[in-house]
Amino acid sequence: MTSYRLYFFDEKGGHIINYRQFDAEHDAAAIASAERWWWGGPMELWHDTLKVEKWPAPPECWRNRTA
Repeated sequence: MTSYRLYFFDEKGGHIINYRQFDAEHDAAAIASAERWWWGGPMELWHDTLKVEKWPAPPECWRNRTA
């Protein structure tokens, strides 16, 4: 198992507002886990000093949609 950190960022300031540390078998499994925790804002997945994946915030027009 490999340890990963998923960082959650403030949409406006780009500051880290929270993180989640977890273990996964490999990068693909870590990405799949991270996608389940996506909250609609920017995130980055890291393994040690390597950025594995980045999720930007969706465009403003997407977030303001009504169902």
